[in-house]
Amino acid sequence: MTCPSSSFALDDVIELEGEEFNEDIRNKDVAEEVVNQNPNDGDEKSKEHESEDVKEVNKESNAFQRRKRKKTSAVWGDFVVIKLSNGIQKAQCKYCSEKLAYKSGAPTTPYLNHGKTCLKKKMALQNQKRLQFGPAVCKMEIAPLSDGKYDHSRQREAVAHWILMHEKPFYVVEETGYSFMMKVNLPQFEKITRFQARTDCISVYEIEKKKLKEQLKRVNKISLTTDIWKSKVQKISYMCITGHFVDSDWQLQKRVLSFVDLPPPHTGVDLSDALFKCIKYWGIENKIFTISVDNASNNEVALRILKQTFTRTRKLILDGTRVLDSYRAALSSEMVQVLICGGDWVRRLHGIKKHPKTHEDEEPVEVLLHELEIN
Repeated sequence: MTCPSSSFALDDVIELEGEEFNEDIRNKDVAEEVVNQNPNDGDEKSKEHESEDVKEVNKESNAFQRRKRKKTSAVWGDFVVIKLSNGIQKAQCKYCSEKLAYKSGAPTTPYLNHGKTCLKKKMALQNQKRLQFGPAVCKMEIAPLSDGKYDHSRQREAVAHWILMHEKPFYVVEETGYSFMMKVNLPQFEKITRFQARTDCISVYEIEKKKLKEQLKRVNKISLTTDIWKSKVQKISYMCITGHFVDSDWQLQKRVLSFVDLPPPHTGVDLSDALFKCIKYWGIENKIFTISVDNASNNEVALRILKQTFTRTRKLILDGTRVLDSYRAALSSEMVQVLICGGDWVRRLHGIKKHPKTHEDEEPVEVLLHELEIN
């Protein structure tokens, strides 16, 4: 016989063991879920909470702290405060990297003075693009706007104009003093050789010659004056032909049209040939009004030959009876101003007179005319 108490006890044990088994299964499931979870998730969440707490604390503490004063001086656009390895603070220039003493709240006068003399700062500012308007009184045909950068080709052109205007020798551009002066005024300046200066002067001459040709096309009448000059150094004779005309603005203009060597003997045929070539080259055969020469027999022969030449080609008004009648004056060659073509054109382009007339110059001329018995 089984004892009822024993069966009850066995059932209780089995039931209890089943509950423990189920409890163990539930614990295992919970453990697996914990294992499957990312172990860093909890750490990240805790860190986020901690960082938020720190930010809130910092905000509360910063609210009572004194804020740093913002630098308002314009000089700090050129300087930056740096800390050396020894812990000392310095103000360093952004252009030349020079270090100056720095102290918070100290005056900025030393930095301002450095900015005025900093060469690299000036060079950097010159390289910046900015608008530059050419002066209104300048007659030179330059671009009204410039980006401010150094242009070596424009510099060479300006040097060529300077040489032609003031009749400087080509080797002046190679002198030490000239290079020093240009380097001080313009650190980016590049040296120019005498050969480059010679080439540039020829280029300026060709450019101005084209402009003069276009100008003479709009002229109705032009008068010519001639003179023969002999170089004492080269022992070569030159013939200078100058044109006088009234431009579209009713201003009297004169330009040297020809300055060529004239080998001896200076016969009338040679003179007429030089005159005819000059007139033909400029295309002013039917625009000649008068030709003025000095008092010499070869000039009379030259004018007579020209008169016959132009009469045959029907280029002159009234068959040459009026236009080529010479208006002659007994003037010595020393009193005639002889200009080289390029220098003459460039000087007039810039409105510069070679020798301005003064009251001191009038008296010697009058004395000379009196000695020559010229009224």
